[in-house]
Amino acid sequence: MIEREMAKTSTSGASLASALRALAEDSGARSETARLRDVFADIEAALSAGVRREAVLATLHENGFTMTFTGFKSALQRIRKERTEASSKAG
Repeated sequence: MIEREMAKTSTSGASLASALRALAEDSGARSETARLRDVFADIEAALSAGVRREAVLATLHENGFTMTFTGFKSALQRIRKERTEASSKAG
């Protein structure tokens, strides 16, 4: 009886973990800022190379993003601040 309960718990735990991973990978379930964090390093590389923010946002729009230019700038600032704070806490 105990073995069956343990098997049930581990199976439901695995199912839950799988369901949560699927949510994390589902772009429809995540905010645009969360998705922007996924590609932030690439965005910064493009901006550092001299690509205009408008061109980066246009590329994001071509790939499913719908944020406005103002929202994009604001999200970049928030992500930069988060990363600066995280690195100062780590160091």
